[in-house]
Amino acid sequence: MNEHYRAAADRLDDDDAVERLAGLAALQRLGQSEPAQRPAIVEAWCEYLRRPFLDPEAEGLGERERADRRDELEVRHRIQWLLREHVHSGPYRGEPASPQYWGDELEVDLARATLHTLDLSFRSIHPRATFPGARFLGDTVFTGAGFGEYTSFFKAVFSGDSTSFRDSTFTGEGMSFDGATFAGETSFEQSSFSGAAWLSGAVFGGRTSFEQSSFSGDAWFTGAVFSGRTSFAGAVFHSDTLFEHATFNGDTSFRTTSLRGDDAWFEGVTFAGRTDFGEAFFGGMAWFEGAMFRGEARFDAATFGDDDNRFDDVVAPYGASHVWPEGWTLVRESDVEGSAGGGRDVFWGRLTLLEDMAAENGFDELAEDGPW
Repeated sequence: MNEHYRAAADRLDDDDAVERLAGLAALQRLGQSEPAQRPAIVEAWCEYLRRPFLDPEAEGLGERERADRRDELEVRHRIQWLLREHVHSGPYRGEPASPQYWGDELEVDLARATLHTLDLSFRSIHPRATFPGARFLGDTVFTGAGFGEYTSFFKAVFSGDSTSFRDSTFTGEGMSFDGATFAGETSFEQSSFSGAAWLSGAVFGGRTSFEQSSFSGDAWFTGAVFSGRTSFAGAVFHSDTLFEHATFNGDTSFRTTSLRGDDAWFEGVTFAGRTDFGEAFFGGMAWFEGAMFRGEARFDAATFGDDDNRFDDVVAPYGASHVWPEGWTLVRESDVEGSAGGGRDVFWGRLTLLEDMAAENGFDELAEDGPW
């Protein structure tokens, strides 16, 4: 590190935001003229974003304090812009890297950083960028972004009204949003995941869409919570899919979804609203053992590539307009009322194979429409 770097980096600690902005400009010029300094400069920018951030719009602030915090936000926005121009500007969807790109040999450590109204739409996210535990304040936009290698948003928090990864591509060996929290509306529509996708324990607070997305590797949503209306309509899962013990609190659509892997796991899932698997395709085993449908469940024209699918101990309100997979019927059971909840007027049933009922009652076959 030469004296020019040290002089510029030291200005980032100045109390005056004007001086901090001047330090950023000096570091940018140094990086443009001396490529060997670029890793240290990028780390200085990332380290700044990892510092504690105080909300300039918090209640009860004095005029001077609010102005200082707004000045600090301007500095952070400038760093985000610098990273966008020099770090997240590599080759993108067949186009060459920007002339401003500083190269692949950088460490872009944004773990536990605070990022404000970040917009990296239609950008090639640096292959060594990582975001575990990062806080994303305000609306966050990764629309059309390209992610390579392994990408981590482990336990990241997206607190804005809107988060978009629409039309994004994850071409690395895997990506992780395990334990991440999305407070507002979230879109992964038309996104593609070439490797494994880990979203176990993720919490989605608003409307969520993975419509027409494509998963080439295993997709893990175990224990995830979807609080609003959720749609995987038209999505394609080429490998195993795991939603075990996930919770869907709003209406949910898997309509026309294609689950082509050996196993699609929905064991112990709770579907609180209307749930639509109409015209869905299950290429391998479908595991729904112990799932709970609190609203209407529809499997209209769903197709199954394996005859030995498991819907044992699935419970749902008895008498609702359900459409179950062929060969299964809902039988009223008094012992599930306590565990399933609901008011006194709600009666519950448990899915049962018709051939099992016929055997128990000494019949060759039974009609699916009951009543049972």
